[in-house]
Amino acid sequence: IPDVRDKDRITLKAYLHFDEERFSIHKEEVVIKADGIRLIAQGDGKRVIMTYDDKRRALRIQTSGNQRTTYMDDAGYIYNHAGSKGWVKVNLKGFMGMMNNVPMDGQFGDIPVQGLLTSSNKNFFFPMIEWGIRFRMTAFERNPNFKKQEENCDKPAPCYRFTGIAGQEVGVSALFDPNGRLKEMRYQGKKIEYEYGLFDVIIPQAREMNIGI
Repeated sequence: IPDVRDKDRITLKAYLHFDEERFSIHKEEVVIKADGIRLIAQGDGKRVIMTYDDKRRALRIQTSGNQRTTYMDDAGYIYNHAGSKGWVKVNLKGFMGMMNNVPMDGQFGDIPVQGLLTSSNKNFFFPMIEWGIRFRMTAFERNPNFKKQEENCDKPAPCYRFTGIAGQEVGVSALFDPNGRLKEMRYQGKKIEYEYGLFDVIIPQAREMNIGI
């Protein structure tokens, strides 16, 4: 399978059709996951660092101009330190009021590339994390709205940049490293850089806040 690297986990789903004489695979779905992702997103005067731990399904968010660190889990909780109250958590599915320190989709996640995801499975985390987990260079190669070019990235093998030249992809630029991992995304003055590795994100013990809406 192309685009598979060390320390990646592979899930292959195939749907088979059988009759009396033969069988065929009429649908397949491949998901390749990295152990962890750290991204730096910059644009509109903001700088956000997100660190994702796939083992614990936990996300740490640090934003420029704010000394607080925010955490998220895959159950939909966001964790903030509330001074003398210590760590508190709120379920985002019922309350969005604690999101002032967290970048919303309109700030960084509005790059028109969702159709290039390799799977219909989604997690609760932001699209930027989703892109690092599931974008593969082959999806860009198959899309006629992108132009592919080699680019020197100070490695023995070249990187590859895909530039949107038609459709809604105009203005999108995606750079993949020699191993086929997403290295950088650019769109309308916004830039997201990706790093992959074994990142530990430990969510603090917190008291749940029940806020009526």
